[in-house]
Amino acid sequence: MSGKKTKFKNVSKEPAPAATRFGGFKNLEELDAKKASDPSRRSASAASASAAASLSGAIREKEAKIEFESSEKGQDEVGKESKEGNVEIMEDLFGAQGKENLEDPDGNSRARSALEEALAADESLPWRRGRLVLLGQGRAGKTSTVRSLMGKPFEEAQASTVGVETGSCQISRSHAVDWQSGHASETEGLIRQLLTKAQPEAHAREGFSSFSPEKPKPCDTKVLMSHLPVEEVAAKLDQDFMTSGHVEGQPITFSTWDFGGQSVFHTLHHLFLTRCSVYLVVFPMTQLGEGPEGPEGPEGAMGMIRYWLNSLALHAKGAPVLLVGTHKDRVGTEAEHRAISARLAQLTGVLDQVQPYTMDGSDGSNAEGLWFFPIDNSLSGTGSDPVVVELRKAIELAAHEDPEDYLHRPIPIRWRGVLDVLLSKEESFVSMQDMKQIAEKQSLPGWQLLPMLQMFHELGVLFHFSTPQELRDIVILQPQWLVTGMCQLIFDWTLHEQEHHKQLKIEMKSAYDAWRHKGIVTRRLLDRLWERGYEQPALKSFLVRFMEEVALVCEVEPDTFLVPCLLPPSPGPGSTKPAAQHTFWLDFSPTFLPDSLFRRLICYAVQKSSGNKLELNLFASDAFMTFDGHPFGLSARRGADLVQADVYSDGAWLVLHTITNLVEHLRLDFMHDLRYDVFLAGGGMRVKKAEVELARERDLENFRPKGTTRRVRTSEFDAFFSAETSPPGVLVDSQWRQLKSTWPFLARHEPKFGPAERAALYTYLRDPGLWGISWAALESIEKDAKETFKGNYRDKSMWHVVQHIVKPSCAKHGVPIALVRNGWQVLPAQDFITHCWAEPFQEFMDSLRHAYDTAVVKPTLFICAFSLFQGEASDIEAALGQSIPQAPFVKALRSAERYVVVRNRMADLYTRAWCLVEYIYAKKLGFYKDKVLITGPNKFSEIPQLRARRSKQAAKKTV
Repeated sequence: MSGKKTKFKNVSKEPAPAATRFGGFKNLEELDAKKASDPSRRSASAASASAAASLSGAIREKEAKIEFESSEKGQDEVGKESKEGNVEIMEDLFGAQGKENLEDPDGNSRARSALEEALAADESLPWRRGRLVLLGQGRAGKTSTVRSLMGKPFEEAQASTVGVETGSCQISRSHAVDWQSGHASETEGLIRQLLTKAQPEAHAREGFSSFSPEKPKPCDTKVLMSHLPVEEVAAKLDQDFMTSGHVEGQPITFSTWDFGGQSVFHTLHHLFLTRCSVYLVVFPMTQLGEGPEGPEGPEGAMGMIRYWLNSLALHAKGAPVLLVGTHKDRVGTEAEHRAISARLAQLTGVLDQVQPYTMDGSDGSNAEGLWFFPIDNSLSGTGSDPVVVELRKAIELAAHEDPEDYLHRPIPIRWRGVLDVLLSKEESFVSMQDMKQIAEKQSLPGWQLLPMLQMFHELGVLFHFSTPQELRDIVILQPQWLVTGMCQLIFDWTLHEQEHHKQLKIEMKSAYDAWRHKGIVTRRLLDRLWERGYEQPALKSFLVRFMEEVALVCEVEPDTFLVPCLLPPSPGPGSTKPAAQHTFWLDFSPTFLPDSLFRRLICYAVQKSSGNKLELNLFASDAFMTFDGHPFGLSARRGADLVQADVYSDGAWLVLHTITNLVEHLRLDFMHDLRYDVFLAGGGMRVKKAEVELARERDLENFRPKGTTRRVRTSEFDAFFSAETSPPGVLVDSQWRQLKSTWPFLARHEPKFGPAERAALYTYLRDPGLWGISWAALESIEKDAKETFKGNYRDKSMWHVVQHIVKPSCAKHGVPIALVRNGWQVLPAQDFITHCWAEPFQEFMDSLRHAYDTAVVKPTLFICAFSLFQGEASDIEAALGQSIPQAPFVKALRSAERYVVVRNRMADLYTRAWCLVEYIYAKKLGFYKDKVLITGPNKFSEIPQLRARRSKQAAKKTV
């Protein structure tokens, strides 16, 4: 790697959030009313109206061109046509505008002048922050590796890390080896960028177009400047400029996360593995040489490395990973390093994200590298291991070359100013009320607050949870505060028991013993554990609710909680299991079986179990409980990536249905890319459930499972299938509480829902991509409209249908009309319909029929009027979410196969704000023009110039 030059990009490919373009306004009327109330904004309002008119006309012309080409050439031919020459309307109207380099004629106040001008322009600059996350088993040397990277002295008696330790370090772009510990001022970084910009950043103003309703005023800029440490930063940078003639650019700042490696923490770690990070998987080389068999030898070390690489592939797919081997002072020869690298190369299928240690030969040629970086942490502070220097360079290179390109993501300067104020605070958290006051003092428009918090949450600099309601009111500035709170409860007893725990053993012996030996904790014990730093009742409730939300704990009795990751390892000696009547397996070998999955499965299953939950036999790898009177046992066989279920009664079908549904909920909630197969025991064989289902559908008396030479009777598996046509719904209490917190209408209508309806609502509401309405359901609404409006049907708009049919249905059933008319079937939305509520409903239906007249099977559709719950204003507000990128229609659009524009003769679609936003996202997501279908009256699509141009081109070809 040495001797190679690194090229860095200065242009972000990640567009700014579209929410910043429209300020959260629901329609143009609301936007115009806001601007009209302020005389100083009238000129801006006129400019916005002009821009809106230009945009609307440009979109209509573009759609007319698509429709015209489709009619003359055929849709297939148009779809194959090259995208070159495609009119980029949004780039023309919202593209980045260049700004000249900032200069001050006085020469000694360029820093202040640069920041003032950038704030006045509401400019955005690249983020240039990342996370460096260290993973590995306990005592692997992760903390010592962090100290080596930051040049701190080696501490031989380094204590084992509890949970996760966070720190910060800087990598200077021009001096990658000069890592420094400490906090980097956002203000200083911003000014450095402004002073050293050689050219304007692309997308610098993409987030703040003329549609932004609250452009900063000059007085706002002065207020913000007064709250930032501009003077001291300006003096420092101006001095640098006067002495050296230039100012170096902003360094890349990494926050380091040193995780506790003990297995008890693995459930915590999956909360923090995100895509925008660089990962170091650290292992002691002493365990990969010649050693004993078992967990302490090479086999155990390799298994742990494989585990972490699998976890990263599951939770941070695509993020760069570097393997680091410690204890080079004991394993120091090149031959030993080559042998370890060869052993690591055997980890087939999990090395895709790993970036190797490349080396140059003595003659400058590229020598064979290693799959890991062998380092000696004992030299830190007194000497310099050259491989540590190369590791620093590799970390920087990996961050800059990451395809996610998060380092160059444009972030508004005002957001960065607010962040500087937040990071300078000594508090670990602030209330949402205090957060609003901080934002107001920094002249941040109110509509930008939630998008800003969401962005910083995604980038890992603070935590703010949008759901459920109990978690919204706190903004966590120091993630360590959250981790420390959880680690008061969850830790490795063999390493981290502290003096105050021994005091609790004396004062609260029974509660202590239940916590220590059964993983059961009471609210009273939690109050004692959180006496320092979490004294306020609201903070204690926040921690409990958060741990429930991520399935770290579950309530088994009022004010009594189960903590699955603290369960004892296995049943005691001499314990026996009853003989199983039926057995099935969940095989996770297509990916792997995470430790946290089985623990969370226990959490969910306990909530569904019957009987006294405090008397259940629960262990780290085994659990015995009952569903509706049917006893069963679960076992995690991690070496084989299996979960085995033994059923001790004739209720195999009930246990199978419940367990597979709970696992599917866990997959969707926490591990979306996890894959598994279900196998059933029958006829002395282990057969895939899917093969048995296929045989039953075909009424086969017997069949031959794939990969075998034997046939098996289909009836051998009858116990796993119920004669009932609809199996019971599966939803645990914590999931339902979370759903009610997110969707207020559920609490008002809760008595109307049985278990099956709750399960359907959970599946439906958590994924707008499943908000489809079938064609039959749509026609049933049309039929009701005709009967309701009778002779006036032709004159009634979509708005009238919503008022007289949709809203009464929502009030009666308590759910969106699409779900009711679908017969409570949850259907994916194949086509996304963009339309206007002012349209005549009959015309809307006729347009859709015209669009799908040749389709034998009509697609399921996302139609906002039918897919959302139409109730009170608060219901709509909850449905729209905190920001446009998180709004349901954006999520539905991401999942759709096609974007369908339904025009009408009453109103121009693109004078409606939401239709305009839908167009922007359809454009951004790549629907135009190959996946767009346009239907409805062509009142706005007749363009004589386009037809004349085509005729002229045809005439030239003839000549």
